[in-house]
Parts: sequence; structure tokens; C-alpha cells
Amino acid sequence: MLDDPICKNICVKIDYNGKTLTVPINNKCPECTPSHVDLSIDAFNYLEPRGGLVGRATGATLTYLKCPSKIKAC
Repeated sequence: MLDDPICKNICVKIDYNGKTLTVPINNKCPECTPSHVDLSIDAFNYLEPRGGLVGRATGATLTYLKCPSKIKAC
């Protein structure tokens, strides 16, 4: 659900292969588990620059947090 109020001002910090990325959450996937996030292609490629199957990566650590003020939510 895009722009779901439950996601307002909530970010996910992703630690993966020595890189860290914090991005705002802009929707809720009712059928997804808390350990599943969909990323934009740019966000995925930042974390996994060698490519791979976009949307399919394992071994990341996800931390849900209030968005830092420097990150604008969608």
C-alpha cells in the first residue's frame, strides 16, 4: 500500500557486505515478512554493485528506525 500512514517517517538501515544504506519506507507489503524489503534498482546496485538478481539478496541486516532528519520520506 503506497503512502501507508504506518510507514510515515520510518526508515530501514541495511547493512550488507560492508556497506550501509538507510532509506525511507514508503509502503507496506501485507504478505511480506519483516525480514523482506524491496529496494529500488539504484539502492540495490549500491549495496550489490556486481549486479545479481535484483531483489534477491540474502545476508543483510535490517534495522527499522525513525528516519534521520536529513532523509526525506517519499
